Amino acid sequence: MNYKKFFKIVGTIVISFLIIASAILAGLYLINPDILKNNLLFDLSKMFPIKSQDKPVNILFLGLDKVSNNTDVIVVANLNPKTQKVNVLSIPRDTRVEYKGDSHKINSIYHIGKRNDKEDLPKEIIGEIIGQKIDYMVVANPEGFRNIIDILGGVEVNVPGNMNYDDNAQNLHIHLKKGLQLLDGSKAEQFVRYRHGYKDGDLGRIDAQHIFFKAFVEQKLKPQFILKTDQIINQVFQHVKTDIPIPVAIKYSLYAKDIKLESVMFHKLPGEPKRTHGAWYFIYSLDETQKLINENFVENYAKSN
Repeated sequence: MNYKKFFKIVGTIVISFLIIASAILAGLYLINPDILKNNLLFDLSKMFPIKSQDKPVNILFLGLDKVSNNTDVIVVANLNPKTQKVNVLSIPRDTRVEYKGDSHKINSIYHIGKRNDKEDLPKEIIGEIIGQKIDYMVVANPEGFRNIIDILGGVEVNVPGNMNYDDNAQNLHIHLKKGLQLLDGSKAEQFVRYRHGYKDGDLGRIDAQHIFFKAFVEQKLKPQFILKTDQIINQVFQHVKTDIPIPVAIKYSLYAKDIKLESVMFHKLPGEPKRTHGAWYFIYSLDETQKLINENFVENYAKSN
């Protein structure tokens, strides 16, 4: 067996798995549909067969900020082998959650978990919110996002309005003009992290992140980008942490060739911003969240475990 070729293909499969699962971190991943016809992939499909009765999987994606280990991006992706659909739930960073009797904004939970030697804490907390088990977690930093967008030649996006914001502590400087334009890595990061000019704050940013993801997939799901695979894999290994085992990534990626963009559905956590205890939080609706999950996140997920 050609092992160099083998690991290159495995790397591509892992990346394809992640791009389909993630709404916001799409800039990190690449898929090449033509490679799925390769004989070696056919061998892999026999080693890791995907079956329609295989259970769905929930993957939590976290995008870190630059200095504090807080998370600007929080997304749960639900992949369903039976329906070959992906449902993506974006969670506002200001969502109020409880931990050890105290209220916290959910964007601090990853940092709190690391500080208490409990890195799985985000999976536990967010699993409670959606009422389902979180199977795996992917954590990425902004540098990998910027680098991969640059490797792929940028993404063309119609910026809905002028964006101006400076945060010296984060070394985050956002200055984008309204209109259709090609966003390089730095500008793409500005676009997906901007929120202060939106009337509804973080909810507006989530909408913008969904716009970026769709544009990324439409423009980059093309065979010529396989030439960039080695560079992208290098960035993923440098800037992404995950507990997804490679066999699992392969198994759930092999049906990716049949998933279309219209089969990826985007949702926002139901709720509303409120000021309480001297701070602004996003208060999610337990009833509406459960209704959304029951209707979209795979029929009877809990019963399939």
